[in-house]
Amino acid sequence: MFYKSSFIPFNLLIQLQFDNWYYLCFTRFIVNLMRYFACKIRNIKAQTNIPKFDNQMIMDIQQRNCQEYLQDKAILLTGCTGFVGKVLLEKILRDFLPKRVYVLVRAKNNESSVQSRFLKQIIASRCFDRLRQERGQNFLEYIQKQVVPIQGDLLQEGLGLSVGQKQELIDSVNVIVNCAASVEFNLPLKQALDINFYGSVRMMELALQCKQLNMFIHVSTAYVNSNQRGQVSETIYNEKSNVLQYVNQLYNQADKMTDKEIQKLLNGLPNTYTFTKNLAEQMYKQMRPVTLPLSIVRPSIVGCSLFEPEPGWIDSFAASSAVLLNAGNGLLKVYKCNTNYQSCHIPVDILVNQIIAVASQDSQFQQFKIYHSGSSDRNPNYFFWKSLDTQVKEFWLSHKINKRISEPRIVCTNSAVYSKLKQLQYKVMLDLQQKLADSFGSDELQKQAALNIKHLNKSNSLANSYEFFSTREWIFKSSNMLNIINNLDASDKQVLNVDTLNIDWSYYNQLFCYGIQKYLLGEGIHLEKIQQSDQRQMRPRL
Repeated sequence: MFYKSSFIPFNLLIQLQFDNWYYLCFTRFIVNLMRYFACKIRNIKAQTNIPKFDNQMIMDIQQRNCQEYLQDKAILLTGCTGFVGKVLLEKILRDFLPKRVYVLVRAKNNESSVQSRFLKQIIASRCFDRLRQERGQNFLEYIQKQVVPIQGDLLQEGLGLSVGQKQELIDSVNVIVNCAASVEFNLPLKQALDINFYGSVRMMELALQCKQLNMFIHVSTAYVNSNQRGQVSETIYNEKSNVLQYVNQLYNQADKMTDKEIQKLLNGLPNTYTFTKNLAEQMYKQMRPVTLPLSIVRPSIVGCSLFEPEPGWIDSFAASSAVLLNAGNGLLKVYKCNTNYQSCHIPVDILVNQIIAVASQDSQFQQFKIYHSGSSDRNPNYFFWKSLDTQVKEFWLSHKINKRISEPRIVCTNSAVYSKLKQLQYKVMLDLQQKLADSFGSDELQKQAALNIKHLNKSNSLANSYEFFSTREWIFKSSNMLNIINNLDASDKQVLNVDTLNIDWSYYNQLFCYGIQKYLLGEGIHLEKIQQSDQRQMRPRL
């Protein structure tokens, strides 16, 4: 049967009845060929349409030196027990001379004080090894002089601050950078609102009282608009008229809502994390007084450091690091992704440098502005998904994890059916292994078999959570961020590496695996073993 139109959509092709399987094979070949050329065209467009710096767009911006701006400033940081917060604190302490850095830390019941948690979970981190080496014996003295840990909790009214501490912040803070959030994708709606929305409201309420405040930065995520398709602008889409009133009503109904109702509420967003971060952005825009410079920085997928504090440094098991780790320890055998799509990554040190640059440049304007921190419209990373079952697999085969579950053999597929079948296959195998261990094995084998099943379930849950992001593609426009980058003076560019243009993603993917093995797993591996591709020369500056 032939159609009058010369174009036959793929969904019609699968309905055709073929008497000979050769015709079916030929049809699949043609479809795959069309997809291949479509991908090539998209790649060419992405590389030829790299945004250019527009002098006209920033003609009114006065060049400001970041080091001079932060000198003698009192800075309040939240989220320093997290990945981005640690790197931001380390960078400020190593390359800038602030008057004081206040670090909001939530005390835990099993620890004697906030100071104890600050030293154990933040300062003791390997993130500070470089600063520790540079300062030598004076390291702790320098930390105690520059940093003031403040007991606080974003879940409590007034941030749980004492009267004296709150007054000190009100009287002295010049810059606030809010990195605090829960990055768990599927928290119950009410819990996610408590942390990501109401926690941000409480930070804004504090900011409104600060007498010396001249810059507020909130770290969000580029995926607050992941229900959009194609190009995503540095703006807020579908803003509520009164978001605080909307969320108050929603919060009271959250416990009664069914999963189906919550999915409808998300309106195409993949989880409660992106939904509540989206609402927080709207709140900042609506609560901001017209005289306060307030900027939102939206990072895409945050990966290991490129240069600072050390190449490959990472301490987070979330997002891409979890996928790479599970591929390396043999738990992730199949991963659903579209290898023709790019993955928008941002090295954590470049993100931190961009936050500092935005704080310095935007503080001279009484405005609300949004900045994408990513690579999709500047230097697209088409290597990440492609590399999972090639370069990444080869890396883990050459640098095997000591306590791996099995050999690192991962297959990438865009087929949901194949992905689910492979997950089921490995689960059946491990279930059988556990039954044999329970019947004939030692106590140690029984514990290991149970642990393997636990790890596999966690790995499958992780893969399913990230499937939304690995099977879709976004181009996060970054005109505002490019203006900041190009407005930095020469001395700042020596201190702040803010541009993703020259990143060799093939090298970076290997560096990512190296960082996981060295910093997350604590296994010895030499950076020199990572092979730099010939595409660009991007050796780390040590």
